[in-house]
Amino acid sequence: MKRSLFAAVLLASASFSWASPRGARAPRLGPVPGQALPGLALPGVSLPAAVNGLGPAAGLPGALGVPATEVADSPTPLVLVQIDGLGSAYLEQAITEGYAPNLKRLIDGGFRALSIKTGVPTVTMSAQTALFYGKFVPGNEWHSKALGGETVANDFERKIDPSEGLLHGGRAYLSERSGGAARTADVKRVLLDDEARVGWTAAHLKELSVGFPLLMRYFWAHGLLRAPLRLAGRVLSDVVRLRRDFKKKGFTSALDKKAPFFLPLVDHLWSPIAEQGVVESIRDGARVSYADLAAYDEEAHYYGPASKQAFSALRRIDAHVGRIAGEAEKRGARLLVFSDHGQTPTLNFQKLYGRTVQQALDELSGEPGALIFSHVYSMGNIYARDTREVLSLEALERRFPGLVDKLLAHPGFGLVAGRNADGSLALRGRPLSEYADARISEAQLKEQIRDYLAVEETGDLVVFSPLVDGQTIDYNPKYTLASAHGGIGGEQMHPFALFDPAKLALDAASWLDLRGLHRALKSQIAPYREELEPQPAMPSGAWGKIKAGLLILLAVILFLAGVAMIPLPGPGVPAMLIALALLSRYFGWARKLRDWIKRAVTRMLEARQKRKRDSR
Repeated sequence: MKRSLFAAVLLASASFSWASPRGARAPRLGPVPGQALPGLALPGVSLPAAVNGLGPAAGLPGALGVPATEVADSPTPLVLVQIDGLGSAYLEQAITEGYAPNLKRLIDGGFRALSIKTGVPTVTMSAQTALFYGKFVPGNEWHSKALGGETVANDFERKIDPSEGLLHGGRAYLSERSGGAARTADVKRVLLDDEARVGWTAAHLKELSVGFPLLMRYFWAHGLLRAPLRLAGRVLSDVVRLRRDFKKKGFTSALDKKAPFFLPLVDHLWSPIAEQGVVESIRDGARVSYADLAAYDEEAHYYGPASKQAFSALRRIDAHVGRIAGEAEKRGARLLVFSDHGQTPTLNFQKLYGRTVQQALDELSGEPGALIFSHVYSMGNIYARDTREVLSLEALERRFPGLVDKLLAHPGFGLVAGRNADGSLALRGRPLSEYADARISEAQLKEQIRDYLAVEETGDLVVFSPLVDGQTIDYNPKYTLASAHGGIGGEQMHPFALFDPAKLALDAASWLDLRGLHRALKSQIAPYREELEPQPAMPSGAWGKIKAGLLILLAVILFLAGVAMIPLPGPGVPAMLIALALLSRYFGWARKLRDWIKRAVTRMLEARQKRKRDSR
């Protein structure tokens, strides 16, 4: 009964969201068939002669070169669209090959595209933490000496005041982190918190009550019959394709077997919800909105960053960006399209050497279990199990004689970083010149590694994969990837930023990593203000009054039907609550009653979860 009541409240909220007024369809930025590119030039990137400038001003230096007076004096809503895993060089290739016509049109219209730097590590959770809070974490998960076990990056956000986040008071969609956003959909951190607070069922019902109305309005904008049929067809087609291809490739781990069902949902279900959420955020004037469109990253992991499959996913992302960009242009919002990292082709350590890195480490140390390895894909952290202190390189060598030399003698490890006794950076192994390129110098790489070792709970030693013939080695034992990111070397270090310099002042030449982007955006974002739900009121205009009358009539019928169903079989209480949600748009008393019921049910479920935890 309790679950049914909460489900009814959530469905009532969904009904209210579906009935809420929305603006007209946004103009789309369509493809530009047959039009030659003006060329693409990210600062410091050597490109073929046919591709020689990104935007109308090719060959510009890394500094923006836009006077502050050209940037709008009064901050307008900021829209952040992240294309997960797309490196700047692969962006150029995709535009050249016609996979991103809307991104190209932005560039043709005056947007500037720059190659920027992620920092270490080059993984999404750490990159999002740097973007939202100006801080790095060791990886997606790592060993905590303080806790005596593994911890995950999502726990980090629980320790931070939401007001510190870049998205405070704004909205976030399809993200690992909330960034302090007030409204979210498909945000993992929020879902985990809700599960702990009110239980798994109620948390997922709440998520459904937010995402389902967004999906319905996306269908309305893209064709109420055509859009859902296309979605279902694409999901089914991709499941069949991925299962067939994974079988051929020999991808057989437990997570590899789940991926063919997960990837199509990211591409065809959650990305449309994110698109619709951002479009509505722009229409509502939200101070900042964010979405992480991850389909390219997922396909690139399994097929390669320049594969047809990855670029096809990028084409669909480009369509989402086109609609968002059209709405931003229409409403005068500022748009930043960017990525968090790139990808570098990789080979799997376990497939190459017949054992996991942890097993290799046990052999090299001579003490199985004395050292703990935590992977960050093409890099990893090594911890001494028997001490809570961070060991210097000298102390670690005394405890495990010859360990560093043994690691470097193994072909699967390229560079080892540690701390000298005085706290300074110690680097052993391959020269940094093997990892540096035209966009990042040896000195910058050294500084990034030094900053990483200053992050709380990084390992006593940090190992980096070698970079040989443009390929790294992936240390993760959970699934098989064709390209990866995490460490240093190749395109994984080089995301991009695409923006209108007349609206955003971004001087990427001064950034060592994504904390530079955080600082730049933090200084230009609109002041925080609480988003308030519009007050109940009858609409003006003939059509508005007709629509309101029909909804009120529907609500009254539904309420009376609910009353009739109470002594009879049927969902009487849910029907009454949905009717109440519809009426709350027009009548203050209905809204107060709706909010009171929601608070009461939430308190009841929180108390239930507390009793469960206390009884364990």
